[in-house]
Amino acid sequence: MLSAYSCVGAVLEDKALLERAAQAANFLKENLWDAERQTVLRSCYRGEDMELQQISPPISGFLDDYAFLVSGLLDLYEASLQTQWLQWAEQLQLRQDVLFWDQQDGGYFCSDPKTPPSCCSSRKVGR
Repeated sequence: MLSAYSCVGAVLEDKALLERAAQAANFLKENLWDAERQTVLRSCYRGEDMELQQISPPISGFLDDYAFLVSGLLDLYEASLQTQWLQWAEQLQLRQDVLFWDQQDGGYFCSDPKTPPSCCSSRKVGR
């Protein structure tokens, strides 16, 4: 969604769509970025009072969460030229490399290699 709003907003020169992209990025940073642990969280939920909540413990993001967010932030930066989005994309990419890169064999793990694999997920992509 972040990439779509950014790209379409830029092509159509639609400031409202670019504003929606910025709002989406701000939402992600405020609600799905754990600044203390420097990790992306997988999801959040609406509680009974329509307040955003995290499950306890929150689910850390997977490789694709980081990759799509970085891609969306780069699109938003290209559309808006606001450096804050480029800076956050760089921060996320560096963190993604720390969390998922396989130093020994190359390639990326799909999930944090320090956590046990789930029964239905592949542990590693590409090389």
